[in-house]
Amino acid sequence: GALFAVWAAAWVAIWLLPARYRSETTIMIDELQVPAEEGASGLQARLQTLTPQILSRARLQRIVQDLKPYSANGFSTDALVNQMRSDIKVQPLPVSGRPNELAAFTISYSASSPALAQQVTTRLTSLFIEENVRTRAQRSEETTSFLDTQLQDARAFLQKQEARLQEFNAQYQGQLPSEAQANLSLRDGLDARLQNATQELQRANQQKLYLSSLLAQYRELRITGGSASSAPAGTPPALDAELSRLRQQLAGLRLRYTEAHPDLVRLREQIASTEKLRTQMEQELTGGHPEAGAMESPATLQIQSQLRANEQEIRDRQTQIAGMQAEMHVVQARLRNTPVREQQLAELTRDYNQSRSYYESLLAKRNQSQLAGSLDKQQQGQQFRILDPPTLPAAPYYPDRFKFSLGGLLLGAVAGGLAGYARELLDDHIHSPAEVEDLCPAPILAAIPPAAQPDSWLGRLRVGGEIAGATALLVLVTGSTYLAFIARYRD
Repeated sequence: GALFAVWAAAWVAIWLLPARYRSETTIMIDELQVPAEEGASGLQARLQTLTPQILSRARLQRIVQDLKPYSANGFSTDALVNQMRSDIKVQPLPVSGRPNELAAFTISYSASSPALAQQVTTRLTSLFIEENVRTRAQRSEETTSFLDTQLQDARAFLQKQEARLQEFNAQYQGQLPSEAQANLSLRDGLDARLQNATQELQRANQQKLYLSSLLAQYRELRITGGSASSAPAGTPPALDAELSRLRQQLAGLRLRYTEAHPDLVRLREQIASTEKLRTQMEQELTGGHPEAGAMESPATLQIQSQLRANEQEIRDRQTQIAGMQAEMHVVQARLRNTPVREQQLAELTRDYNQSRSYYESLLAKRNQSQLAGSLDKQQQGQQFRILDPPTLPAAPYYPDRFKFSLGGLLLGAVAGGLAGYARELLDDHIHSPAEVEDLCPAPILAAIPPAAQPDSWLGRLRVGGEIAGATALLVLVTGSTYLAFIARYRD
């Protein structure tokens, strides 16, 4: 009795409770033609931002006024909006195998009728899609405007860095690390030229000594020759020594060069000129006359001319050497300053490269933001695409009559068991000799058998009624449960 009573109460309740129908739609997030600008966390954050906007009081109040999903008797507008908000469910759907990546989301709404549930779900779907397009367009415009401002500041700072770098290169031209190799080559060239000039200066000084000695000796020979009746004895020793030196030098050069070598040609000309001078001196000395010592001969004038040319060469060589030494000091100063300039240039270059990288990244982001805004306006950007349109529910999702029926049957079985157990506890009749022994310690001497009752038709009728009632109850419970099952899963 208890089993049937509890089950019957549950069965009546599931048919008296108001039915609720749920309509559901799935929206896919498409990435089309636009580079990814936000990851899965960004998509989830955007969905979390869109949901409160869609479920705002103003939008839900408009839906309540247009579709009237609830009875307004005795309820305020805020209460109806709160009720609708509790009946709406937005559930994100992650990518299979990648729980942190969002692929789609579902929107569902429960109402008292299937058509109403579908209408409200369709309205909510349209709001999500429209709000997504509007929000993305607004966000793209705001992002582009912000990036434009940042880009202008970055461009101005980059131009300052470029100006500093150009000013540094102009100010320390010749001391830059890129010019170090050229300075080294210039130093080596100057060193070689300085050595050659020094050698030429030494040669010019030696030539000056030779010419001065030759002039003095020749004058002495002329004076001596002019005061004696006999011919002067030979030529100046300096001239003979010079000829001997030149001939030895010519012999050494012939071992290394051919006759057409410029050094050999120049040396032969110098020897010829010296021999010519020697011949001229011999003629002047052998053809002497009483006034010879008081006159400047052509040979003397030639030696003096060579001496003046030699002195001018010495001055030119000294000026050349001084210029090369000054230039060498400048080159060496550049090489000494190169490490310092290299460090300074590295700091300027690092700042310039950082500014340029920042500017290029801002430019790329600005261009990407403009592209995203254009594609969103043309509905080619990141879109919400309806994968499954809002369904028209064929059966209510609440109450679940099958589960309620099984639950009532289970509770009835528990209630029946508890009732039987309580009846046994409250029963004070003696049903067995063991119970008598428990009550009385005296031994049992005799037992009276149960009296036989006549077999009457009333007893048989009672037993048959109980069997028929139990069978009917079993059929009723089974049929009702099956009916609830069919009502739950029918299409």
